Amino acid sequence: MTLHPQLQTLVHTHGALVDDTTYSATEFRQRYSQWSQTLALADDAAVNFGNFRFTTRHGHRILARLYMPKNAASQPTPLVYFHGGHAVAGSIDTHHTLMTTLCTQMQVGLVCADLLALTDLGWKVMHEAAQDVVQIVQRKTPELKLGSQAIWVGGDGTGALLAWQAARQLAYTGAVKVDAAFLLCPYSKPDLNTSSQIIHAASPFLSRPTIARAWQTMLGDSWAAWRPDLVPFHAPADTLHLVPSMVVGAQCDPLHDDAMHLYDLIINNGARAIFRGAPHMPHDFARCAAHSPQAQEFLHALCADFLTFANATASPTAAPASQAAGVQTRLH
Repeated sequence: MTLHPQLQTLVHTHGALVDDTTYSATEFRQRYSQWSQTLALADDAAVNFGNFRFTTRHGHRILARLYMPKNAASQPTPLVYFHGGHAVAGSIDTHHTLMTTLCTQMQVGLVCADLLALTDLGWKVMHEAAQDVVQIVQRKTPELKLGSQAIWVGGDGTGALLAWQAARQLAYTGAVKVDAAFLLCPYSKPDLNTSSQIIHAASPFLSRPTIARAWQTMLGDSWAAWRPDLVPFHAPADTLHLVPSMVVGAQCDPLHDDAMHLYDLIINNGARAIFRGAPHMPHDFARCAAHSPQAQEFLHALCADFLTFANATASPTAAPASQAAGVQTRLH
């Protein structure tokens, strides 16, 4: 499972995101931001974007950035996106290039929420804030000039876990019907001994020490692993089938098995789901797309596949046989 040469070159040129957990959360956030700046090659020509703020149930003022394609049809479908960054380091700025790409490729009205780090909030508050973000966007679709027929969520890494958990909870309580979730290289299990984590323990894009830092931050204490709002595998089975999801796993990602496990959980509990893989790609390949034509090709294909999946009107019982049987599909 060798890393694609274009990404190997990127590592040699820009260095790796080194984290031996001796850095404080603040120091790691700075390192993550600095490393992300080496990837920042956004082409803003095709989008309009601007920041706005709203208040969560806990009184936190959340910054969000709305991206709109310049050539989009009126009132595009809203996609509420939660950025990754290992629960402590990401921001709307570290993910700006990826957001512009997703916005233009999917032709959606994309809202990326700049949630505070888990080190400042804790998972419960973060989880509830994420639900607030989705509900506020849905309520403000006329004001934001977004469509109201459907609402999608997405995220990468810890943001993908947050997106799915928030969407699942909203659907379960009847607050919002989330129509589809785009889950890019998600965290899903507080387990450092999966095969992919062992094989790719020293990945230059995401290492086991960083994964351990992220889960330690999210869990707070070891017993939190049993919380259904945090770890999907401990959620009651009757709440798991509510969010149709496209799960993406990269071959050279320590979290590849996390993605596979989450896909299996969704499909085995009656939901529509598809799995897509990216051969020879690392965890953060989507944010590296500007540096790698191969990564960019995968990302564009993922966007097209998600649109097909999200726009499908077939019910779970009428899903294609390959989906109903839980067959995984991969990009080549």
